Amino acid sequence: MKFKNAYHGVKRIYTAEIMAIIGTIALLIGGIVALASAAEEEEEALASVGSGALVVALVGGLLLIVSFIMNLTGLKTASKDEEKFGTAYKFAIAGIIAGILTAVPVDVVQDIARGFDSIVSVIISLYVISAVIILGRKLGNMLIIEKGKRIKLLIFIAFGCSILATVLGSFVMEGTLAAILEIIGSAMMVIQYFLYLSFLGEAKRMLD
Repeated sequence: MKFKNAYHGVKRIYTAEIMAIIGTIALLIGGIVALASAAEEEEEALASVGSGALVVALVGGLLLIVSFIMNLTGLKTASKDEEKFGTAYKFAIAGIIAGILTAVPVDVVQDIARGFDSIVSVIISLYVISAVIILGRKLGNMLIIEKGKRIKLLIFIAFGCSILATVLGSFVMEGTLAAILEIIGSAMMVIQYFLYLSFLGEAKRMLD
Protein backbone atom coordinates (compact mmCIF):
# COMPACT_ATOMS: atom_id res chain seq x y z
CA MET A 1 0.00 0.00 0.00
CA LYS A 2 1.80 3.13 -1.28
CA PHE A 3 -0.42 5.77 0.35
CA LYS A 4 -1.39 4.15 3.64
CA ASN A 5 -2.46 7.38 5.37
CA ALA A 6 -4.57 8.47 2.42
CA TYR A 7 -6.27 5.07 2.31
CA HIS A 8 -7.19 5.08 5.99
CA GLY A 9 -8.23 8.73 5.77
CA VAL A 10 -10.46 8.26 2.72
CA LYS A 11 -11.94 5.12 4.28
CA ARG A 12 -12.95 7.16 7.35
CA ILE A 13 -14.36 9.95 5.20
CA TYR A 14 -16.39 7.43 3.18
CA THR A 15 -17.76 5.80 6.34
CA ALA A 16 -18.51 9.23 7.81
CA GLU A 17 -20.53 10.20 4.72
CA ILE A 18 -22.61 7.01 4.92
CA MET A 19 -23.25 7.64 8.62
CA ALA A 20 -24.28 11.21 7.77
CA ILE A 21 -26.84 9.91 5.27
CA ILE A 22 -28.29 7.48 7.84
CA GLY A 23 -28.29 10.20 10.51
CA THR A 24 -30.07 12.67 8.24
CA ILE A 25 -32.69 10.07 7.29
CA ALA A 26 -33.20 9.29 10.99
CA LEU A 27 -33.76 12.98 11.75
CA LEU A 28 -36.25 13.24 8.88
CA ILE A 29 -38.12 10.16 10.11
CA GLY A 30 -38.13 11.60 13.62
CA GLY A 31 -39.61 14.83 12.29
CA ILE A 32 -42.27 13.04 10.26
CA VAL A 33 -43.22 10.84 13.22
CA ALA A 34 -43.42 13.91 15.46
CA LEU A 35 -45.79 15.59 12.98
CA ALA A 36 -47.89 12.42 12.86
CA SER A 37 -48.06 12.34 16.65
CA ALA A 38 -49.40 15.89 16.66
CA ALA A 39 -52.40 14.64 14.68
CA GLU A 40 -53.22 11.88 17.20
CA GLU A 41 -56.27 12.46 19.37
CA GLU A 42 -55.57 9.98 22.18
CA GLU A 43 -53.06 11.20 24.76
CA GLU A 44 -51.44 7.77 25.31
CA ALA A 45 -50.87 7.29 21.60
CA LEU A 46 -49.50 10.82 21.38
CA ALA A 47 -47.01 10.18 24.20
CA SER A 48 -45.92 6.84 22.73
CA VAL A 49 -45.38 8.14 19.19
CA GLY A 50 -43.72 11.30 20.52
CA SER A 51 -41.24 9.24 22.56
CA GLY A 52 -40.43 7.14 19.48
CA ALA A 53 -39.80 10.27 17.44
CA LEU A 54 -37.47 11.61 20.12
CA VAL A 55 -35.43 8.38 20.20
CA VAL A 56 -35.10 8.29 16.40
CA ALA A 57 -34.09 11.96 16.33
CA LEU A 58 -31.51 11.44 19.10
CA VAL A 59 -30.00 8.49 17.22
CA GLY A 60 -29.85 10.58 14.06
CA GLY A 61 -28.21 13.49 15.88
CA LEU A 62 -25.64 11.17 17.49
CA LEU A 63 -24.77 9.63 14.12
CA LEU A 64 -24.24 13.09 12.62
CA ILE A 65 -21.90 14.07 15.47
CA VAL A 66 -19.87 10.86 15.13
CA SER A 67 -19.84 11.31 11.35
CA PHE A 68 -18.48 14.85 11.66
CA ILE A 69 -15.68 13.73 13.99
CA MET A 70 -14.77 10.82 11.70
CA ASN A 71 -14.68 13.14 8.70
CA LEU A 72 -12.29 15.50 10.50
CA THR A 73 -9.96 12.72 11.61
CA GLY A 74 -10.09 11.20 8.13
CA LEU A 75 -9.06 14.47 6.50
CA LYS A 76 -6.27 14.97 9.03
CA THR A 77 -4.91 11.45 8.51
CA ALA A 78 -5.09 11.65 4.69
CA SER A 79 -3.29 15.01 4.74
CA LYS A 80 -0.08 13.20 5.68
CA ASP A 81 0.05 11.85 2.11
CA GLU A 82 -1.48 14.76 0.18
CA GLU A 83 -1.66 18.41 1.28
CA LYS A 84 -5.01 19.12 -0.41
CA PHE A 85 -6.64 16.91 2.22
CA GLY A 86 -5.09 19.30 4.73
CA THR A 87 -6.70 22.26 2.98
CA ALA A 88 -10.05 20.46 3.14
CA TYR A 89 -9.44 19.93 6.87
CA LYS A 90 -8.93 23.68 7.37
CA PHE A 91 -12.20 24.42 5.61
CA ALA A 92 -13.91 21.82 7.81
CA ILE A 93 -12.68 23.74 10.87
CA ALA A 94 -14.08 26.93 9.31
CA GLY A 95 -17.35 25.04 8.93
CA ILE A 96 -17.38 24.42 12.69
CA ILE A 97 -17.16 28.18 13.28
CA ALA A 98 -20.04 28.72 10.83
CA GLY A 99 -22.06 26.10 12.69
CA ILE A 100 -21.50 27.92 15.97
CA LEU A 101 -22.58 31.22 14.41
CA THR A 102 -25.93 29.70 13.37
CA ALA A 103 -26.78 29.71 17.08
CA VAL A 104 -26.42 33.51 17.26
CA PRO A 105 -29.93 34.97 17.76
CA VAL A 106 -29.63 37.36 14.81
CA ASP A 107 -31.39 36.40 11.56
CA VAL A 108 -28.81 37.98 9.24
CA VAL A 109 -25.91 36.25 11.01
CA GLN A 110 -27.72 32.91 10.93
CA ASP A 111 -28.50 33.21 7.21
CA ILE A 112 -24.91 34.13 6.35
CA ALA A 113 -23.53 31.32 8.52
CA ARG A 114 -25.84 28.73 6.92
CA GLY A 115 -24.93 29.93 3.44
CA PHE A 116 -21.22 29.83 4.28
CA ASP A 117 -21.58 26.34 5.74
CA SER A 118 -23.17 25.08 2.50
CA ILE A 119 -20.37 26.60 0.42
CA VAL A 120 -17.73 25.12 2.73
CA SER A 121 -19.22 21.65 2.33
CA VAL A 122 -18.86 21.91 -1.45
CA ILE A 123 -15.31 23.26 -1.18
CA ILE A 124 -14.31 20.36 1.08
CA SER A 125 -15.70 17.88 -1.46
CA LEU A 126 -13.82 19.55 -4.31
CA TYR A 127 -10.51 19.56 -2.42
CA VAL A 128 -10.91 15.90 -1.48
CA ILE A 129 -11.61 15.02 -5.11
CA SER A 130 -8.59 17.07 -6.23
CA ALA A 131 -6.42 15.24 -3.69
CA VAL A 132 -7.61 11.86 -4.97
CA ILE A 133 -6.94 12.94 -8.57
CA ILE A 134 -3.35 13.82 -7.62
CA LEU A 135 -2.89 10.42 -5.96
CA GLY A 136 -4.50 8.75 -8.96
CA ARG A 137 -2.00 10.49 -11.22
CA LYS A 138 0.87 9.22 -9.07
CA LEU A 139 -0.56 5.70 -9.25
CA GLY A 140 -1.20 5.96 -13.00
CA ASN A 141 -4.95 5.45 -12.59
CA MET A 142 -6.43 7.37 -15.52
CA LEU A 143 -9.98 6.18 -14.81
CA ILE A 144 -10.11 7.84 -11.37
CA ILE A 145 -8.53 10.99 -12.81
CA GLU A 146 -11.14 11.34 -15.56
CA LYS A 147 -14.02 10.45 -13.24
CA GLY A 148 -12.76 12.96 -10.67
CA LYS A 149 -12.71 15.73 -13.26
CA ARG A 150 -16.24 14.86 -14.43
CA ILE A 151 -17.62 14.74 -10.90
CA LYS A 152 -16.01 18.07 -10.00
CA LEU A 153 -17.77 19.63 -13.00
CA LEU A 154 -21.08 17.97 -12.09
CA ILE A 155 -20.78 19.18 -8.49
CA PHE A 156 -20.19 22.74 -9.73
CA ILE A 157 -23.28 22.49 -11.96
CA ALA A 158 -25.42 20.89 -9.22
CA PHE A 159 -24.37 23.48 -6.65
CA GLY A 160 -24.93 26.36 -9.10
CA CYS A 161 -28.42 25.07 -9.97
CA SER A 162 -29.18 24.63 -6.28
CA ILE A 163 -28.16 28.20 -5.48
CA LEU A 164 -30.10 29.59 -8.46
CA ALA A 165 -33.23 27.63 -7.53
CA THR A 166 -33.00 28.73 -3.90
CA VAL A 167 -32.48 32.41 -4.78
CA LEU A 168 -35.34 32.41 -7.29
CA GLY A 169 -37.59 30.56 -4.86
CA SER A 170 -36.80 32.93 -2.01
CA PHE A 171 -36.66 36.34 -3.68
CA VAL A 172 -38.17 36.20 -7.18
CA MET A 173 -40.93 33.61 -7.36
CA GLU A 174 -43.84 33.15 -4.98
CA GLY A 175 -46.30 30.46 -3.95
CA THR A 176 -46.25 27.00 -5.53
CA LEU A 177 -43.57 27.83 -8.09
CA ALA A 178 -41.24 29.04 -5.34
CA ALA A 179 -41.79 25.80 -3.40
CA ILE A 180 -41.07 23.73 -6.52
CA LEU A 181 -37.82 25.64 -7.15
CA GLU A 182 -36.69 25.10 -3.57
CA ILE A 183 -37.42 21.37 -3.92
CA ILE A 184 -35.36 21.32 -7.12
CA GLY A 185 -32.52 23.06 -5.27
CA SER A 186 -32.63 20.46 -2.50
CA ALA A 187 -32.72 17.64 -5.07
CA MET A 188 -29.60 19.02 -6.80
CA MET A 189 -27.78 19.06 -3.46
CA VAL A 190 -28.74 15.42 -2.88
CA ILE A 191 -27.44 14.50 -6.36
CA GLN A 192 -24.19 16.33 -5.60
CA TYR A 193 -23.88 14.43 -2.32
CA PHE A 194 -24.29 10.99 -3.91
CA LEU A 195 -21.84 11.81 -6.71
CA TYR A 196 -19.26 12.63 -4.05
CA LEU A 197 -20.02 9.44 -2.12
CA SER A 198 -19.65 7.24 -5.21
CA PHE A 199 -16.29 8.84 -5.98
CA LEU A 200 -15.06 8.24 -2.43
CA GLY A 201 -15.95 4.56 -2.83
CA GLU A 202 -13.81 4.31 -5.97
CA ALA A 203 -10.98 6.27 -4.33
CA LYS A 204 -10.97 3.85 -1.40
CA ARG A 205 -10.73 0.88 -3.75
CA MET A 206 -7.89 2.52 -5.70
CA LEU A 207 -5.84 3.17 -2.56
CA ASP A 208 -6.42 -0.29 -1.04
